[in-house]
Amino acid sequence: MQKRYKFEGARNINYLFIAQLILLAVITFVSSRVIINNALADEVNLAEKLSGQILINTENDGELWYVDPTTNKRLYLDSADFAYTLLRSRAISTSAQSINGLPMGLLNVTDTDTDSDGISDRLEKIIGGNVYSVDTDNDGFDDKNEVLSNYNLNGSGKKMLDSTLIDSFRGYFILNVDDSDSVWYISPRDSRRYFIGGPLDFSAVVKQLAIGINLQDLGEIESEE
Repeated sequence: MQKRYKFEGARNINYLFIAQLILLAVITFVSSRVIINNALADEVNLAEKLSGQILINTENDGELWYVDPTTNKRLYLDSADFAYTLLRSRAISTSAQSINGLPMGLLNVTDTDTDSDGISDRLEKIIGGNVYSVDTDNDGFDDKNEVLSNYNLNGSGKKMLDSTLIDSFRGYFILNVDDSDSVWYISPRDSRRYFIGGPLDFSAVVKQLAIGINLQDLGEIESEE
């Protein structure tokens, strides 16, 4: 039987978050069927096809699961708080240089954004942006577009992306060894890295990137005991 991980304070259930997950599961299920059906049609192992994905059970109150790309087994995520703690503990440590070789995505997070450029102050400080300017390097291009287009936030030209690292880290959570607060999720859906600074960010990842799955298909993926 799959263990149900708990964390201190788990009794304070966030019913709004659960309701949002259920609604999200219904919305994402149709599009997610394309991914799942393609895997089944090609006789590809479903766990392998969904490796590194965050899953929402569409038939059981929006249960959250993560398919660990190392084992291709699913992990039950009790809550956003617990998920952040668990996945951070399993993150792969790597250098800032390696992380900078990965394209970046942005989450729709309700958080402080002093300059209203679409990048939270927390994230902007980590990536070297100016929280008081929508155009950190004053080159005529706003920070958000530069980030999403893989341009240097503090200088000219595009960033050098590393396709080998992108393939290696896809689906994993990674931790910057030079900054313990810098945790990233490399989404298998778009191969971009998303900043996970806490439960708030993880909730945003779920809303933007999770895949809906039914009980039958979920049963095809072995659970980690």
